[in-house]
Amino acid sequence: MTQRPDLAALKARLALAEGAFQANVLPLGALPALPRTGLHEVAGDAAASGFCATLAGLLADRRGFVLWCASLKVLRETGALYGPGLAARGLDPACLVIARPRQARDALWTMEEALRSGVFVAVIGEAETLPPIATRRLQLAAESHDAAALLLLPPRAHGAAIGISRWLVTTAPDGAWHVDLVRCRGGVSGTWLVEWNNATHRFDLVAISGERPSAPVPPGMGRQEAGADCRAIEAPLCRRA
Repeated sequence: MTQRPDLAALKARLALAEGAFQANVLPLGALPALPRTGLHEVAGDAAASGFCATLAGLLADRRGFVLWCASLKVLRETGALYGPGLAARGLDPACLVIARPRQARDALWTMEEALRSGVFVAVIGEAETLPPIATRRLQLAAESHDAAALLLLPPRAHGAAIGISRWLVTTAPDGAWHVDLVRCRGGVSGTWLVEWNNATHRFDLVAISGERPSAPVPPGMGRQEAGADCRAIEAPLCRRA
């Protein structure tokens, strides 16, 4: 005689499994959910900085700390972080720690140590190129210490994607972002035109497009122009590594 399955027990197990899944991913609204731990690569123009700030703000949820690490060379090229711009993208400046190592290798060491410290829920690192072994070390440190590593790369970043996901984010008209999910481990790639909804803390879909919009808009994605003096804004936000 075939024993009937215990539907109540089965439903309870499915609910627990769904709850565990939801706890391990970060809902993004119109974009695919993002695993909360591991290495994610974000390439693009000024919009990529805003995208990283938004992801880090969601991960921190005003209760955790975020490290933003960029070498002095990178900062000279991209400009200093702008507190009000970051806040507009969902990253509370009070949760932000900024590190400015002199050399790129020091930046990678700082990122890895920050991930292993258990203090930060997310670590953002700006880099021009990354040795594969350094990328793998960051991936291992992030996954083993329940943190997210966000690598902010230039638009034409070279090298194979090693992280859980690789995104390409560029500016689009009317303040929207053109988002390409180039690679996602265990998921599917795609293209979206989205805007950040500061009320719901989610991305809203503007349109689905197979072509990249050609009309640029002023960046305004959390940075001032290179060389701009924002020391008065940054002073309470910075801690040197």
